[in-house]
Amino acid sequence: AVKKNVARFVLILLFLFSLFAGAPRSASAVELRADDPKALSDYEGEFVSVVGRIVKTLKAPGGKVRFLNFGANYRHSFSVVIFTGDMKKFADIGEPTEYYLKKNVKVSGIIKIYRGRPEIIVKSPAQLTIIE
Repeated sequence: AVKKNVARFVLILLFLFSLFAGAPRSASAVELRADDPKALSDYEGEFVSVVGRIVKTLKAPGGKVRFLNFGANYRHSFSVVIFTGDMKKFADIGEPTEYYLKKNVKVSGIIKIYRGRPEIIVKSPAQLTIIE
């Protein structure tokens, strides 16, 4: 009887541990500054929030992608990327390259490294918040 109780107790503990072991960090767990792309790169694959000013934007030729850049030289700065397939979700605000330009924002999403620089691919305007 004691062995059954101990085994049952161990199974319950393992079950409870499994519920919390893989729990993701909350969206507000990490908030980083856009002006430090090297530090952002350390969070590749992680969900973070990044705060900064969008200083330059680009609607790529053909219009298939929009870039919101947090630095004057996109090759050395953090960027937000919006693909055409998600543009209908931005209908209420209009063209993101105009709407967010020169604004302080917080963007939340997963850091990806593309051609050596960090970016977040945004699927919805809910991922971008203008900061006053």
